[in-house]
Amino acid sequence: MSRQYSCTNCGNRHAPPTGRKCKFQDDGTEETAAEKQEDLAKTLLNAVQGIQQSLATVTSRLDKLETGQLPTQDTRSDPDSASDGVQRENTTSNGHVTARDLRRDTRLQRDVRARMADLRLLNDTDGNSSDEDTPATSKRKCDKLNGKSGRSRTADEVISQAIDWPHYHVYRGPERKPAKYEDLTIAEFTFGYLASLSQHHHDDVTRKVMLGHLQELMQDAMDYPWESVRNYHAIVLHQQEMARLTWADHQRIQQLRLMYVTRAAPQNAQGGPVAPRFCLAYQTGRCSQPRDHASNKGPVKHICAFCFLQQKGQFPHPEQECRRKQRATPATTGKNDD
Repeated sequence: MSRQYSCTNCGNRHAPPTGRKCKFQDDGTEETAAEKQEDLAKTLLNAVQGIQQSLATVTSRLDKLETGQLPTQDTRSDPDSASDGVQRENTTSNGHVTARDLRRDTRLQRDVRARMADLRLLNDTDGNSSDEDTPATSKRKCDKLNGKSGRSRTADEVISQAIDWPHYHVYRGPERKPAKYEDLTIAEFTFGYLASLSQHHHDDVTRKVMLGHLQELMQDAMDYPWESVRNYHAIVLHQQEMARLTWADHQRIQQLRLMYVTRAAPQNAQGGPVAPRFCLAYQTGRCSQPRDHASNKGPVKHICAFCFLQQKGQFPHPEQECRRKQRATPATTGKNDD
C-alpha cells in the first residue's frame, strides 16, 4: 500500500500525485483535466446565458417605457413579470408605468437586488445590507439626524422642507456679497420676493395668493415699522419650512399678521415709554376696529378702562363686561377719551 501524504491542493490525505497534479475527489474517484474544464465551461455558459436573458428583459422593458408602450398587466398574463415575480401596481391614469413608479416600487427593488446577488454583481457591503433597519440601527440614524433632544433645540433647527427666502437673490456692494435677511430694505426685499416668485413654477392660485401677500406686506410697511413687517414674513416662511403652514392657509396667515405686525412702543420727551391710552368706544362695544388702532390723540388700546385706572392692569375686555367693576363698590372713574 502506497504511503499517503497531506495534499496542499485538496487538503486530504491520499496517495500521490499531490499538489497541483492532484486528481483526488471526495467520492474516491479521479477526474481528468478534460472533464474539469468541461464542467467549468458548462458553469460559465449557464451564467452567461442567465445574464444575457436578464439584460434582454431589462432592455425590452426600458424600450417600452421610453416609448410609452408598457401597459399595466397582471403577473399571470405577463411572461416577463411571471419570470421574475414582479407585479406592476403603480401606473399612471392612462395605464402606463412611469420611471418614477419603478423607482418607488420597493418590491421591484428587492427583486432586482436578489437577482444581482445571484449574479454576484453586488459588493460585499451591498450584500450585507438589509432592507429593513434594526431598532438599534434606526436609533443610531435618528440620533445622528437629530443630534440632540427637542428640549435643547430651537425652532430654527427644525426644518422639514426647503423654502426660497428673498435674501437668497440679493447681493450687495461691489463685491456682490450675499445679503442677510435681517438687513433687507424694502426695495431689496421686494426684488428678492419677486425673483423667487418668477423662478419657481407655482400654480395660478398660489401665485395670486403670494402676490396678495406681498401687497399686504407693503401696506403694513406704510403703517408699521419695517422690522416688524419683515419679521412677520420670516415667521410665515419658517412655519412653511416646518410643514405647519402653506399658502392655502389664509386664515392662519392673517392670524400671524395680527399677532406679529405691531407698532414700536411710543417714547416720551425723557426717552421713556408713554403711558397707553384706552379706547373709549371699546368700553361700550361701539368700536369698529378689530384691534389696537390710532386715533386723533395717538394710539389707543383695546383694554378695560376700569382695570387700567383702578387696578393698573391691562386686560383685553371692555368695561361693560368687567367682573372686577361689578364686584367693586360704586365709584367714579375718570376716563381719557380718544
